Amino acid sequence: MNKVILIGRAGKDAELADVNGKKKASFTVATSEYWKKDGERKELTTWHNVECWGPLAIICGQYVKKGTTVSVEGKIRNEQWEKDGVVNRRTYILAENVDLLSSSRKGESAGEKDGDDAMTKSTTVVPQEQEDNDDLPF
Repeated sequence: MNKVILIGRAGKDAELADVNGKKKASFTVATSEYWKKDGERKELTTWHNVECWGPLAIICGQYVKKGTTVSVEGKIRNEQWEKDGVVNRRTYILAENVDLLSSSRKGESAGEKDGDDAMTKSTTVVPQEQEDNDDLPF
């Protein structure tokens, strides 16, 4: 089973593109983990490339902005190709579901929020063309 769930902040606005007549959105998500070592707080931030297609891509293109807290559920994909004798590799998350947990960080661009508290809004974005899992044994 290939399944990943990430909760983090969008590193940039989702970029919407037309690829062979289909809509594709791509954006990055930063996740962080914290710990203490020798009494000092440490942090490790990991950046994840996210890609989604179809109706989900259109919605993400409209609503996923830099700083937005998102929950991304999908599959890890790896690609490898050769160009000019160099082997290139890419790992990304193919999103199947994206939840918008906030519009942006509190205090950033406050004028754009019209007084709304950024952490009180939650929107679930689910693609309409989801596969039926009738063949699952449970």
